[in-house]
Amino acid sequence: MHIINKVLSKMDLAIILRSRIDNVEKENKKLKQQLRNLNGVKKAVANKEKESLKLKEEIAALSEKLPALEVADSGVLKIAIDLNSNGLGDSIISLAWIKELYMQIPYPLEIDLYGKEKNLSFLTNLYSFINGIYPAKLFNNATGYDIKLHLHYHVLLISYAPASIAKKFPGMIDIINKLNEYNSEYKKYIDTKYLHAAWVQVCNFFNWNRWDSLGSNNCIDFNRHSVGLFHIHMEAISCLKKFDLHKKKYITIHRGIDAQHRARKTSNVWMKVWPDKNAEDFCALFKQQYPDIEIVQLGTDEHLSIQSVDKNLIGKTTLEELAVILKNSLLHIDGESGLVHLNALLQGKSVVLFGPTSSKYFGYEQNINIKSPFCGECMWLKGGPEWISICLQGYKEPECMRQITADMVFDAIKNEIDCKRSDQFKYTLEDLSLYTTEGKNTYLPLLHDLGRVCNIVIPPITRHAYGEARTYIHASKQWEYPYALDHIAKKGGSSLKIADVGGGRGALSCYLARMGHDVSLYDINYTWDSGDNKHIETDFLQFARRNNFRAKFGSVFNIPEPDNTFDVVCSISVVEHVVEKFYALKELLRVLRPGGILILTYDIVISDNIDKGSMRREIFTPDILKDVLRELNINNIQTHTENSVLKSIEDVKNDKLRVAAKDLTFGALVIQKHLSGR
Repeated sequence: MHIINKVLSKMDLAIILRSRIDNVEKENKKLKQQLRNLNGVKKAVANKEKESLKLKEEIAALSEKLPALEVADSGVLKIAIDLNSNGLGDSIISLAWIKELYMQIPYPLEIDLYGKEKNLSFLTNLYSFINGIYPAKLFNNATGYDIKLHLHYHVLLISYAPASIAKKFPGMIDIINKLNEYNSEYKKYIDTKYLHAAWVQVCNFFNWNRWDSLGSNNCIDFNRHSVGLFHIHMEAISCLKKFDLHKKKYITIHRGIDAQHRARKTSNVWMKVWPDKNAEDFCALFKQQYPDIEIVQLGTDEHLSIQSVDKNLIGKTTLEELAVILKNSLLHIDGESGLVHLNALLQGKSVVLFGPTSSKYFGYEQNINIKSPFCGECMWLKGGPEWISICLQGYKEPECMRQITADMVFDAIKNEIDCKRSDQFKYTLEDLSLYTTEGKNTYLPLLHDLGRVCNIVIPPITRHAYGEARTYIHASKQWEYPYALDHIAKKGGSSLKIADVGGGRGALSCYLARMGHDVSLYDINYTWDSGDNKHIETDFLQFARRNNFRAKFGSVFNIPEPDNTFDVVCSISVVEHVVEKFYALKELLRVLRPGGILILTYDIVISDNIDKGSMRREIFTPDILKDVLRELNINNIQTHTENSVLKSIEDVKNDKLRVAAKDLTFGALVIQKHLSGR
């Protein structure tokens, strides 16, 4: 072979060998990468195993807090409810449904909630029917219940005990059948969160809002006219003085989303939030027109602060204090947020700016709802949650919210502010009385008629009296109830709309209803003085229905009714159990119609330093009473004299009236509400 051919042949061989070596090296590199990937997978698996082990240990520890695993045959219907998404707004609506379930079902209930404890604990303060609150992760494995429900946009029946329910709670079968039918009919909207947008369109077609939607299964009566439940935390009311808002006129404004929302981890721009410039322009416009009304900003997002507000309380309030501030605001301005739902519970009015969310679905009829003139209603439109932080049209900031201008909002609220800015009402003191032996004897015919109508035998005033469902006439009420009845009769009218606030299971509401009046009773619960009856509240709620009056949940600090609702408001022996009496009387007068009367009875002493007993927080003295009436701008203020109180205390002792503390007597007053200028 020619030398050149030999050289070329060796070169070809070298090229082939080089190519093979390159391929081997590539294969080795690939294998090394695969090995690294495999090691990464092994490491990830190991980490997941560690996380799983840690989670199992955590669940095991938490499970010790779970209720007993066996359903005791106690005659109590035990229900577990998973609040899958329990931000503030979702929790408020879900808890309203749960409250109605409790009030409408004729069985004693024990309800356990599974969800975020912070919001639920805040909202369920003083709820008598919530047995426990547990982490959501424990719900799937929780046992010992007759019924398990999932509650968010729908009521989803997870499981139930057919034999137990058929035997002990047969009335629940119809509810379970309705839930099964509903869950089957709307299965595709329930099974996946990515059909939320489609579900909103279904609701728009049927003209359902968020509340109507939750009641559309028809298993209980629940719709947009249903009432939620929230008890003002009494100790938080002092925050109004702490933040210099006591007796001030102010509006509140909020920009932000729920403090626990997942979007906080990924973005600082949220499509539901009014842009900075719009908010600043509005505040400047408002302060120019209403310099005497303060603007107070609430929330948790410091970077969303409005520079021109009078008070920036972002991050400075507890949830309890925030509720008190909202309660006493002239108006609240917000995007569609949990604070709007909370303000509705507080009978407040909000101006709500709607961009990505549906005003028909999320709006309250009593609010001023402003819909963006630019697109909007894109919530969940792409299926996922990115709508909250990414404009689906590609704008870097929420164009829909930007086009809701400061002028639009100001024009929408001007009439409301002008109305609330003025003092619309004035109040006059029509009567001021103290317990006397003579007065007690004068009222005996009324007292015995009350006992006759309510089937309660009237004992000596030294004892309490009880009737059906353990309705009662406590000793001092043998004078207080007839006092109220006497002044209701003087008011005139055969079918008055009457509120009995803080009345418990007292016989007054039953008597008034049987006499033909339209009566609503409010208290934080109906379990006080229950005797041995563990289910007294359920029994009493049914008793109220049978006797044509409405027993509801509420308190002297938050009555779940609109302004100017009642002809007569009674609050019998309640105010000694609360502090901040100015705000209690302010709320009682809020729901009173012009021309209506507030009848208030109370404990009274010469000095507030006496032993108050276990239940009393602050007892009126003549001076404390006078100060509260002065704060309410009551005309023709009078007060009890020291001598008259001492004489009344002497009559209490001589009559051996059963009292909770020494050197104490009972007073009463009547306040009438008038339109200003009349």
